[in-house]
Amino acid sequence: MRPDNAIRPTRTGKHVSLFSGSAAIQNEKMNIFITGASGYIGGSVAIALQHHGHHIIGLTRSREKAHALQQLGISTIVGSLDDSDLIETAARSSDAVINAADSDHAGAAHALIRALDDSGKRLIHTSGSSIVGDSAAG
Repeated sequence: MRPDNAIRPTRTGKHVSLFSGSAAIQNEKMNIFITGASGYIGGSVAIALQHHGHHIIGLTRSREKAHALQQLGISTIVGSLDDSDLIETAARSSDAVINAADSDHAGAAHALIRALDDSGKRLIHTSGSSIVGDSAAG
């Protein structure tokens, strides 16, 4: 599957489907909150979704990285995965959430789950690119 076909956020009724094949539904634009938006995976996903016309709100830890994302047309929230109130507020105000930051951060994962509980919104929880490497330093 080509990368530009892999992620096509859409909404069907109360539930959001991120992999729908319906061309009519694919035209609906979504507000998508992405943690780790300035990282390798989160940034790639953010750009691909933005390319398809979706509004991206990216969480990043520094103002410098926020500025770089804003230059690409991505809205930003400067904060930390440790700020569960901030994460929950951003998740609730979005149509879907992609957690592309630290997949081992239990507090952030629980905050996103709490925020989306009974909402019918999708949460995609990713792991990092480090899972395909090792520490052989070579």
